[in-house]
Amino acid sequence: MLNQENINEYPKEAFIKLKHEKGISAKDFSEYIRSLDKEYAFFLKVNNLDKEIKPELEITKIKQGSIDIFLAPILMPGILPLLSNINIIFDFITHIQNHFQLLLERETKDFSSQQLTNYEGMTNLTINGNVTLNFIDNRNGAFLNMGSEIDSNISNIAKNALKEEQNKRISSIPEGTYQAVPFCWDSAKFKESKQFNYKGICENISAKPLNVIFASDEIQKYMTKDSHLGKPWQDLIYVVDVELCTVKGQQILKIIKIYENQTFFQENK
Repeated sequence: MLNQENINEYPKEAFIKLKHEKGISAKDFSEYIRSLDKEYAFFLKVNNLDKEIKPELEITKIKQGSIDIFLAPILMPGILPLLSNINIIFDFITHIQNHFQLLLERETKDFSSQQLTNYEGMTNLTINGNVTLNFIDNRNGAFLNMGSEIDSNISNIAKNALKEEQNKRISSIPEGTYQAVPFCWDSAKFKESKQFNYKGICENISAKPLNVIFASDEIQKYMTKDSHLGKPWQDLIYVVDVELCTVKGQQILKIIKIYENQTFFQENK
């Protein structure tokens, strides 16, 4: 995975270079930055650096054809700068390289759900656009070139591992009734002719969307027909009692009661 390039143009630092020919999708770029930021926070925490350093991404040298991303270690108030602080970014770049390699080798057992999500989010740039992603560690004159084929493999491996973990988690959730839990819609079919495949999320039970059925027509009407608080029904958060059931090996949510006076709206962050 290591490739050589004329590195004289690069400073003696570790950074990330995005080369693009047709521009970069704002959505994919923002997802990449968020995922990178979360992985940086994870890296600081597992290395016991989160009390001394806060994660902060500094983007510099935005020019035609490339974006250079420099990660700056920002010290917490009262922490004295040390020479070792300089090496943190080098170590973080190495951390990313090592974890990409583990994913390619399908060694995912030590990845948390959040990490799998991070690495999936860090691959969309090259999969969805004409972008080359380089993790440059210029101390030794080498860099890691992530092409679309490699990133596609990593993304699929991370996605499948995340799905397996979610399936294991939900299969371990005991069936029964859960009272007064927040619920939101995930991917309900809004066309009248297809309102039979409702999917919703109760994070107290599972972050994975589950199929939804209703104990009564009145509950279904309130949650799938009417608008409330001046918002469409599919954008609201409801407080419900649900029963977790299993049908043909798949768990589903049966909504048996709704607390109408606790319905609320929450902006997506």
